[in-house]
Amino acid sequence: MPPSQEFLDNRWRTWTAAELAARALVNPPTFEPPGSAYAYSNTNYILLGQIVEEVTGRSYGAEIERRVIRPLRLRHTAVPGTSPWIRGPHPHGYVPKDDELHLLDYTETNPSVMGAAGEMISTTEDLNRFFAALLGGRLLPGHLLDEMRTPDVADRRYGLGLAWRDTSCGVRVYGNDGDALAYQSWSFSTEDGRHQVTVALTPDFRADLDDAVDAFVDKAICGRK
Repeated sequence: MPPSQEFLDNRWRTWTAAELAARALVNPPTFEPPGSAYAYSNTNYILLGQIVEEVTGRSYGAEIERRVIRPLRLRHTAVPGTSPWIRGPHPHGYVPKDDELHLLDYTETNPSVMGAAGEMISTTEDLNRFFAALLGGRLLPGHLLDEMRTPDVADRRYGLGLAWRDTSCGVRVYGNDGDALAYQSWSFSTEDGRHQVTVALTPDFRADLDDAVDAFVDKAICGRK
């Protein structure tokens, strides 16, 4: 579905976390009571970003830079804030426009509209490095990593920010997927970090690519022809 004209008109607008949260919180809860079900929400990450700032006195972006990007030497990863440009070679991203048959180049936009939920820019190489470090215990103590691997809802394969799937050859991989308007990515790794697969693409919105990517991840991990 094409973005609304209101959304396109605000392409260069700078949003604060408080504004984003306020727009979301006028809507009723997805379910009640809290913890009784699961539904992904960008707003939760916006609120987490505010908590980081309240606790540390610095923006969540500054803390990610200090605690993750620099220690892991993620040289092609950045939290751009309000900068609309992507540094270095990169694919262009598009969104459907009007009748969904035409695409609008949406590569340049103020990323503050996504805030802590999806503002970060990275590469496939850096994503592999990040998940290897996370699952290898370089970022968190063991009990917190266990929390990330423990589902809050019994029928979900999703813990605190970390998802998992079992491949056709019986190997479990951990990681996540995400999208930000014109870009989509999937990154998964075995627990020992010996096998990894990361896919990044710019969709054309004519089909749901999840099944194709799932098959690719399975083949990359299991090595089936």
